[in-house]
Amino acid sequence: MDAGETEHRRAQPLRSFYSLYPPSVDQYLLQHQVGPLPDEYNYFYGPNGIFRLPGGAPFFSTTQTYAQIVDRESTTYLGYMLRYESYPLMFHQSNFIRFDGKSSLFTDVMAATFDKFMKISNLPVTSLSQTALGKMMEDRMAFNAAGVQAVYNPGSGITFTAQGAAAIPVTGVCAAGCQTYGGQSISFIPIAAGGTVSVPLL
Repeated sequence: MDAGETEHRRAQPLRSFYSLYPPSVDQYLLQHQVGPLPDEYNYFYGPNGIFRLPGGAPFFSTTQTYAQIVDRESTTYLGYMLRYESYPLMFHQSNFIRFDGKSSLFTDVMAATFDKFMKISNLPVTSLSQTALGKMMEDRMAFNAAGVQAVYNPGSGITFTAQGAAAIPVTGVCAAGCQTYGGQSISFIPIAAGGTVSVPLL
């Protein structure tokens, strides 16, 4: 399932009888774009491009160079990382062709993305399997639908209630099986439908 649209609007994961398929994030790197040949990119998004912004203006008022395309796309991906988005990125096979025997459009964009990330953060970059991503989204969908409410009890802890069953993500608390990322603990507190759970502050 592809969620790639203008503004990268997100779709719900696609559920089959046996699996949950996470939506992928499409991007502006095109199917036939191999390397430093921005003609196709400009055909769609340049001053005379066939794709337009609402109101009819072009995406770009000047013809884009390869360096500008790499910079723009890597900045977009950096935004995904800083928002901790878990959607997988989608690329085309042609984006992986080594146009000079060494570099590809994919490697150039990702190298620029990681360079920008490392200049502002020393957090580790993790990459989950499709199975793990599907489970994460399934848990989040259940949490979003559960009607979870929380009450902070100063000096004591947090009390959660929920209309539906869910795993409640809580940062700064280390319950059984908690995760650690960037020096912070993250726990997923299970709660039954109609239940109440109290979590002490540690």
